[in-house]
Amino acid sequence: MNLFLVCSATAVSNDRALLGLSPTPTPDAGELRRRQASQVTVQTLLAAPDNTCGYFYGNSAAPWGCTTGNCVFATPTVTTASNGTKEAGAVLCCDPTTGCPTTPAPTACVDRSDYNKTCTGSCTSDPEKLKCTSGIYIWCNTITFTTPNISAFFCNYISTSSPIPAETTFSGQAGHAFTTTIAKFATTSAPSTSCSSATEGPSSPENSATAAGAVGRNGTKHSNKGGIIGGVVGGVLGLALIVGAVMMCLRRRNSQEPAPATKAGGELDWGSEY
Repeated sequence: MNLFLVCSATAVSNDRALLGLSPTPTPDAGELRRRQASQVTVQTLLAAPDNTCGYFYGNSAAPWGCTTGNCVFATPTVTTASNGTKEAGAVLCCDPTTGCPTTPAPTACVDRSDYNKTCTGSCTSDPEKLKCTSGIYIWCNTITFTTPNISAFFCNYISTSSPIPAETTFSGQAGHAFTTTIAKFATTSAPSTSCSSATEGPSSPENSATAAGAVGRNGTKHSNKGGIIGGVVGGVLGLALIVGAVMMCLRRRNSQEPAPATKAGGELDWGSEY
């Protein structure tokens, strides 16, 4: 189990042992009291062995996942300061070396037909609002996984208000087990300047989860090499919190498995697999 100290609105400060830093002196009594009063979050991470998060309707011909990096489910969190109240989880695309994106996952989605009418001002650059305006993928859809119980927005070429069910594996599939990692995070209200880190997760210019593969009404896959942007439904997840834990989890996997073939720029070549 890993313990991370995170300042509000800042990137994660990773485990000092991982960074090779020397131990620091014991904090004074005031600092210990402040830490004791901080909010502790328990996070369960489920890391896929590759970029595939799952399959629409459990159909092997309709995969959904990341164009770059490994798929990771961050399950709903339990926060001690909120009397056990759970916050929404998320679908993430995490690099085994640099970790997960630090930008928040989208909690709202705007269709292309509504973009010019409703997405004004800060909306155009708000990472918490997914914009479906690229090519034929102009409709906001929701993918829903039963296990783990997580939903995410993505852009599709069909218009539907009903969530599209998905499974992490298809019937008879072997070799696609998710690795579980448990992490604890202490969130404080300390100024960001007092919580700097030698290694921080990268700030992604896009939304948190980039998924490849759209789906039709019958569960058939419609290839989209440009990628489909997705994110969390129902709450904002502090993505920077899980950088360190995911890096350790994915490194353990990658030390045992060959890396998937990539195209220029690191984008996975879905066309050669499906």
